[in-house]
Amino acid sequence: MTSTQARGLVRTARIDLPFPPSVHGLYRGGRWKGDISPEYKAWRDKAGHMLNRQSVPSFSEQVRVFIRLVAPDKRRRDGDNFAKAILDLLVSHGVIPDDDRKTVLSHYVEWADEGQPCTVIVQGAPDTWEAFGDVMDRVFAAIPVSQRGAA
Repeated sequence: MTSTQARGLVRTARIDLPFPPSVHGLYRGGRWKGDISPEYKAWRDKAGHMLNRQSVPSFSEQVRVFIRLVAPDKRRRDGDNFAKAILDLLVSHGVIPDDDRKTVLSHYVEWADEGQPCTVIVQGAPDTWEAFGDVMDRVFAAIPVSQRGAA
């Protein structure tokens, strides 16, 4: 884990975690209410212990979260289903104050073939968006809007 807070550098933290459970397995019976599943509780305990050992700083500013996953097997998976457990862990351990849109401006999930099962980068957003936002504004402006029925 590295953290930087210096003039011209973006405040960043790297966190290595175990492979997270899918959103479909967080609660007993797959429901969003009630008791958490034993698998989620085990992951949350192990991931929380790992996070605490890495001395991750707290972010009070808006952030962007980058998640890299290395699947434990060849099954098909949807990356979006793994962000919830990770973001909730960051909130419960005080890394970020909330995972709503006012705090987490974006999160990005990518798959890798090797490396840690789950690597999370939390980066202060105001510093990163200015340069990135200028580029994205130009990209979005250059791409024509598709018209329904146009070939």
